Amino acid sequence: MGAFVDQFRPTSFTPRYPRWMVGWPLLISSSALPSLGDAMFGYSQGLIAALQVQPNFIRRFFGKDVTLEQIQNGTTGVDPYVQSIVVSCLNITAFISAFFAAYVCDILGRRVSVRLGALIYLVASIIQIVSPDLACLVVGRSLQGVAVGILSMTAPILQCEIAPGHARGLFISIEYICLNAGYALSAWVGYAFFFTLPSEISWKGPYIVQAAMAAILLAWSFVLPETPRFLVNSGMPTEGLRVLADLHAAGNIDDPAVLATHREIVDTVAREHALGSASWRELFTQYGRRGVIGLTCQIFAQFNGINAILYFLPENLSRAGFDTQHALLYAAGASLLFCTGTIPTVLWIDRVGADLWGPGPWLLGAEIFPLRARAKGMALSTTANWICNFIIAFVTPPLFASIGGGYYFILVGFCVICVIFVYFVYPETAHKTLEELGSVFNDGPKIPDEEKPVLALEADTLAVPATVGEERGSISSNADSDRTLRPSIGGSFDAKSTTSREVKAEP
Repeated sequence: MGAFVDQFRPTSFTPRYPRWMVGWPLLISSSALPSLGDAMFGYSQGLIAALQVQPNFIRRFFGKDVTLEQIQNGTTGVDPYVQSIVVSCLNITAFISAFFAAYVCDILGRRVSVRLGALIYLVASIIQIVSPDLACLVVGRSLQGVAVGILSMTAPILQCEIAPGHARGLFISIEYICLNAGYALSAWVGYAFFFTLPSEISWKGPYIVQAAMAAILLAWSFVLPETPRFLVNSGMPTEGLRVLADLHAAGNIDDPAVLATHREIVDTVAREHALGSASWRELFTQYGRRGVIGLTCQIFAQFNGINAILYFLPENLSRAGFDTQHALLYAAGASLLFCTGTIPTVLWIDRVGADLWGPGPWLLGAEIFPLRARAKGMALSTTANWICNFIIAFVTPPLFASIGGGYYFILVGFCVICVIFVYFVYPETAHKTLEELGSVFNDGPKIPDEEKPVLALEADTLAVPATVGEERGSISSNADSDRTLRPSIGGSFDAKSTTSREVKAEP
């Protein structure tokens, strides 16, 4: 099985980003643009909420010829359980795909996972645009869930692995801002296209915007760099050093901080190679506390009620007495407050820690597990998010119908439980590199003394060969370039030549 899987692993890395992006522009864009995947998830939340109050959409997919007045009065005749299925089918397929995405992420790499998710999302968007009936719409939305599951699992890992240790919370917050911004965009797009009624573009237009977002992400995935940690773990330490320097030191591979971080990654990878890849069982035995945190952070994030409100906000506002136009407008206005609430997180999460902040669950799930268990750990955390998201989306319409506002008291109870649990169980992870987090949990497996010489030898093998350091100075006699790599975009690296690797540059 291992030999079969290994044939799919990348053995070389070809950077395709232009050299003018090296440094801060590359770091920021590498973090922000994969978060477009999360923005598309946020967009799908707001989109389905906005469409459920459009007569054309209800007529086409639910077979009910209704007026705006009937929608406002809640007398559309649409079965609430059918409505639940339409909303929640995305969540259940996202749950399944996030589980299997762990293997894609570990074998093919982080950026290929982003590319695959973007491609599936684009196809799903097109299916929904041309859907003739409810069955086709559910198929398209379910396929969209597969893409969202992949992207929601991969993007936080990618960001954690490229972010500097002191600003990891900031980079995950960028992801959360994108998610919220996606929801806000869908709310305003839904409001804008409402004025095209009775044209079919009133519901097709928002799906076209969704397809355009997927196309942008797909194109960017061919420029996005792979993470240094994945490259080192895949037997490409020189390439890992190169990307690390491009992200954090404007391409200067002699930067002391870059060299120190690279050596730390190499040592950690060697240690975890000696231990082997973590099993699913080890997430609860070896890394039990981390597993509990990875699960509960996403469970609490869903049962605090935010999606119970967002999924059905325009519909609930209509039932509260607002006409459809104003229900959509006020839902769009609420989305701006939703985004504004993320700003304090961006400013303070790395100063005061991750506990209780909105993006905290995505940060914790991606950072608390060691490299040998990171993809599986993030998959575990993400699947908890999606199964709970599914539960919330499925039970909310019937509960609102049966107990009305009493449903909110249930959500308040979960918020209280969350505060107590986080206070007593969660440690602080801020201001530490990913490799240093083992000391926070102190649950690393012990390596027998007889294996330690082998471990040291593997670390030396993974380290950048000395010939690379010797030849760096001879790349160019130019004073500005003798410490900075200047390869062409088409320059490539081969992971098979591990004993005499060189960094090649254009003259």
